[in-house]
Amino acid sequence: MAERQRRYSYREVILGEVQNVISAMRLNTRWSSRQLRRSGQSESPLMKNLKLLRTQLESPAITDLSKLDGAQVMLPFLEVIRSKETSGPITGVALEAVHKFVQYGIIEAFPTYDHVICSIVEAVTSCRFEATDPDLDAVVLMMIVKVLQECLLSKPGEDLTDELVHELVQTAFTMAIQLSLSVLLRKTAEMSLVQIIQCIFSRYCKEPLSPGYY
Repeated sequence: MAERQRRYSYREVILGEVQNVISAMRLNTRWSSRQLRRSGQSESPLMKNLKLLRTQLESPAITDLSKLDGAQVMLPFLEVIRSKETSGPITGVALEAVHKFVQYGIIEAFPTYDHVICSIVEAVTSCRFEATDPDLDAVVLMMIVKVLQECLLSKPGEDLTDELVHELVQTAFTMAIQLSLSVLLRKTAEMSLVQIIQCIFSRYCKEPLSPGYY
């Protein structure tokens, strides 16, 4: 019973984050319903997919996340993160949502969480957004590092491919040495990079050595 209630609350968390991203997008004139009506443009695929996910999760038939495709649930958030059309604040809200899903262990409720964690890291390492305010953009970059760190340190992070771990390390390392970024951001990336490297080596040391390895 407790397990069922926990999975139900996970659904509520995801629904809340869907609404947060939709609200952040509507604050931008590009995505507002009023602006779309005035210009006669159709609703963007990003917004449509978020609304479709909300409708799906609100269905009474959905009582257990294990019955859903985790990669498809995460997809609307990851599309926002990868999109060059979204502003920093919108991308930041989507990153915060994904960070929460990993930190709370929500993605572990999906049967194919190994694919989910890989899709998250792949999207975050290729994050693109429209630059607006330097301070707000710095917050988004900081969230990128934090999400990647959380992904690696989580239990599903053990299933990341070597290629994705390399991309993850490269992203954190690039921010740590990029002089155009603020000292605070570079230092944050450096501290995250230390924890990332420590995690990688701690897992490597636990792996059994292959026969004949010296």
